[in-house]
Amino acid sequence: MAAEYQHVFGIHAVEALLREHPSTVENLWLKEGALNRRLAPLAETARAVGVPVRRAPPEDLERMAGVPRHQGAVARVWQRELAGEKPLLEYLAKVQKERTPLLLVLEGLDDPRNLGACLRSAEG
Repeated sequence: MAAEYQHVFGIHAVEALLREHPSTVENLWLKEGALNRRLAPLAETARAVGVPVRRAPPEDLERMAGVPRHQGAVARVWQRELAGEKPLLEYLAKVQKERTPLLLVLEGLDDPRNLGACLRSAEG
């Protein structure tokens, strides 16, 4: 059976992935053309951790990401096994001893700006 993979897109999501789990990234696809001030550091980070950087037209990035708002960056990532709810419940029980935890559950966000709106609403 072939290894399963998924695509992670968006500058902040890809940056966090390269910083926290670089071994899961097979390669990074960046929009063709000159690298702007946001994509250039992403390419440098990928190369520093040994992730190959490839270039593609925006239409190909959109096809990989499945959405038009990929911000010019798409990483092909080997899927990791999901941890399930037990580690989350253990963490919440531990944190609850120190403070009241806040848990925000989101699914299916296509636009990164929606996450910001959700976080601002949750804080309020």
